[in-house]
Amino acid sequence: MANSLLFMLNKLINHMNFILRFFVPVAFIIFMLISCEVDPCEGLSCDNGVCDAISGDCICTRGYQTNPDGICTIQWTTKFSGTYAVSDSCTGPNVGTTTYNAAITAVDEATLSLSNFGNTGQTVPAVHTNSINFEINWASNDTIFSGTGVLVDTFLRISYMINDTTNHRIDTCTATYTKM
Repeated sequence: MANSLLFMLNKLINHMNFILRFFVPVAFIIFMLISCEVDPCEGLSCDNGVCDAISGDCICTRGYQTNPDGICTIQWTTKFSGTYAVSDSCTGPNVGTTTYNAAITAVDEATLSLSNFGNTGQTVPAVHTNSINFEINWASNDTIFSGTGVLVDTFLRISYMINDTTNHRIDTCTATYTKM
């Protein structure tokens, strides 16, 4: 009886060893296959940007935005370049509304050049702050130009101040640029 009990116990241990030797490696391989993560950036070239390792989306460098394929190829300034009809509404010494034409050109991927800004005949630089906004902060002789602009649908809205430091006059204006 003791021999048959030992025989059965030995057979059970051999069977358990077989199960452990077979199933532990199989379970390990399955675990490794399931836990492997795919790199969302593998094979993706963002051109003028870097790939976000979590989302796999391109994060563009300043002055660029994504094309329909999600690659950073579009210069931010291209959507602003053109000739515009401008309606300018000001408060201060030069109160009122004026209309005039102006042009916006791309200087580089992050800088615009606004000609005839504020109907002054001056050309003023504007610098990229995000995908639809820019900032103006420029001085010429005794005049300081400052403000912000935003692309809204098909037109630009620029809120700005012109500070004449010689005559101590400040005009606060809102300009609406409509592409011609």
